[in-house]
Amino acid sequence: MIELTNESEAIVLQKGVLFLHTPLCGTCKMAGQFLQIAEQIPDIPEIFSMDLNMAPHIAKDWKIESVPCLVVIDDGNVTDRMYAFKSIPDIVAFVTFNQKKG
Repeated sequence: MIELTNESEAIVLQKGVLFLHTPLCGTCKMAGQFLQIAEQIPDIPEIFSMDLNMAPHIAKDWKIESVPCLVVIDDGNVTDRMYAFKSIPDIVAFVTFNQKKG
C-alpha cells in the first residue's frame, strides 16, 4: 500500500482505491493486514492508505461514517465504500467489482 501523508494527496487522487484508518483502531490493523494480502493477488489495483486523523475535511466531505473504510474513487468522486472487512475474498470481490464498473 502507498501511504498518503496529507489531505491534499488524497483530494487530488482521481481514480483508485483508498484505505482510511486511524492508528488506535484495532479493526483497522486487521483490515490493513487483509489488504496487504489482497494486494498480492494478480489484477488487484494499487491500494492507497491514509490516516483519517490527518484528513478531517475528507471525513466530512466524503461522509465517512467510521473506520476502517475502503473507498473507491473515480473522476475524483467517491463511488463506493466498504466498512465491513469480513474476509480477503470479500475485499477482492469489492475491489474487482468496482474496477470493472470504472
